[in-house]
Amino acid sequence: MEILLQDLRYGIRMLRTKPSFTVIVVLALAIGSAANTAIFSVVNAILLRPLPYKNADRISMIWMDNPKLVVTDWHSYPNYIDFKEQNQSYEDMAAFNDRSFQSNRYRRPGSSCRVWTTASMFSVLALSLPGHAFSEAEEEPGKDLVVVLSDGFGEDDLAATPL
Repeated sequence: MEILLQDLRYGIRMLRTKPSFTVIVVLALAIGSAANTAIFSVVNAILLRPLPYKNADRISMIWMDNPKLVVTDWHSYPNYIDFKEQNQSYEDMAAFNDRSFQSNRYRRPGSSCRVWTTASMFSVLALSLPGHAFSEAEEEPGKDLVVVLSDGFGEDDLAATPL
């Protein structure tokens, strides 16, 4: 312990005698600490923290490469129907496609996110919604489209009262 204290005192004396070196050392430690904190925050948010859904460890995503599409890889609705009919591995399946868009908000301008999804998405994620979501009968071709709005979108963009 005595040797450690002697080394510490010697290091502090050396840092006092060379202020430019001291500034470089302190900046290097600060940048290293900030980078370490930022990387851990990203890793924690993406890899370590579980998804906010019931049985999140049992949810998976199926991707399909489509080199003709430049924007993103996604399944067509007929492919989803084929996957669902031939499914032998999953309890249930759902399809979705998300896009952000600019909205003309009543209270403030901004960007919103819309998700096109099948009715089974709510059961796959074990989400219970107040009011009426939509059923598989309503997603058949030729039926009217059904919209499910978040509370925030309804209150901010449509000036609706919460349920």
